[in-house]
Amino acid sequence: MKKYYLFLFAVVVITCSVSAFSADAGITVTKNIVFGKAGSYVLYGDMYVPEGSGPFPGILFIHGGGFITGDKLRSSQVPFYHLVAQEGYTVFSINYRLIQDGGTFPDCIKDVKTGLAWMIAHRDVYKIDSDRIGVIGMSAGAYLAAMIAFTPNDARFQPDDKALKDSDTSVDAAVLFYPPMNFNTFNSSIATIFKLQLKKKTGISSHKKFAEYLKFYSPINYVKKEPPIFLSFSEPDGIVENSQQYEFMDRMKEAGTVFERVAVSGEGIGHGFVISKPDSPQSIEVRKRMFAFLEKYVKSED
Repeated sequence: MKKYYLFLFAVVVITCSVSAFSADAGITVTKNIVFGKAGSYVLYGDMYVPEGSGPFPGILFIHGGGFITGDKLRSSQVPFYHLVAQEGYTVFSINYRLIQDGGTFPDCIKDVKTGLAWMIAHRDVYKIDSDRIGVIGMSAGAYLAAMIAFTPNDARFQPDDKALKDSDTSVDAAVLFYPPMNFNTFNSSIATIFKLQLKKKTGISSHKKFAEYLKFYSPINYVKKEPPIFLSFSEPDGIVENSQQYEFMDRMKEAGTVFERVAVSGEGIGHGFVISKPDSPQSIEVRKRMFAFLEKYVKSED
């Protein structure tokens, strides 16, 4: 049964051609950097540094996979890191504890905030301008990126590492691709499996207490005026209901959050389209608009 779950979640990001992306020989890549430990679990990240003297704006990248699968080195994602680095950003792509690794909430949130704090602490080594920091996440990674964006310096989610727990964990902007934002209203077939696994790991048997748990860890309940948000998703999505995105946009409007919405549709365009269909007109347009957003809110020094 466990293998079945992993297989089902693996379809969230589809193995694909990535011919739209090309690696740049000028980018310096350092793989499997240890940026933290959680008990016996080691947290690894990969750094992609552009050619030049810098300092460059920094981007923390968080992979997806339904909180049960996924990895920073998934083949369909790696060319995307190069693409972002080619645009003049230092990219730190990280792993975090998955549910089977004990990574229930808030553990995985603390892991990604540890990655952010570590990246900034090592800004001089990797030519990062700590005054220009953004985060990009896809699917479950977009959920985590949203939690970073809307809970800056919140003691409940700060790194456990004593050397990093008082770090500034705010970002200048966040790019969210097809994120689940409200676990209580997340009801797709994938969501059902995710919740079953989460309930099993947490040991929460009470329906009321589990609903409270889901509410506490849903980004929809932390939306603030800042930072600016780039939100992109497909209609239909197939994995994360579009109602999640529209509820999120309504909440951002109420909070006065500056955000840009890019919804796409078309044959073969669904959840994961940004990396599963990189040659599609939809993905090309989304990347173009994403970089314009990052240029305005992260790269610009104004």
